[in-house]
Amino acid sequence: MSGFPRAGVTSVFTRSGAVGATTGDYTAAQVTNAADKSSAAEQSFTGPVGLGAGSDTSGVAAFTTATPSSGVALTPLATSDAMVSLPIVATTTGTAKVTIGPSTGAENTHVPVSALVALLGLNYTLRVPKGWKVVITITGVTVAIGTVNIQAC
Repeated sequence: MSGFPRAGVTSVFTRSGAVGATTGDYTAAQVTNAADKSSAAEQSFTGPVGLGAGSDTSGVAAFTTATPSSGVALTPLATSDAMVSLPIVATTTGTAKVTIGPSTGAENTHVPVSALVALLGLNYTLRVPKGWKVVITITGVTVAIGTVNIQAC
């Protein structure tokens, strides 16, 4: 390439010779998208924030709720995976079964038929792939599905 010097700089930040970056050469304000770690104050960021090797969920991390009926399919989220919290409330004995599966096709049993004890609330939490359905089947006179919490992930 032409137009570029072949040797390093002669001096920078009052240093000369072979010059490398040293602590204090730059502030966070001088570096695009850098966090100021010199302050113990809470940091706030706007825009997508990466999660290292994981996925960036900042644009889809909505929290929603649903009230499903026994035996009826519920699709938590069509566009992203979801953490789903399924509360089951029993005031008499009964059973609960939870299956998940693709929007079309057979479901896989996540929680086999489980006996519910009267006056005991259970909460199942599972990760559901995007577009998949969840079916909660309950039996018992006073066994109910509570409000289902859905968090994109």
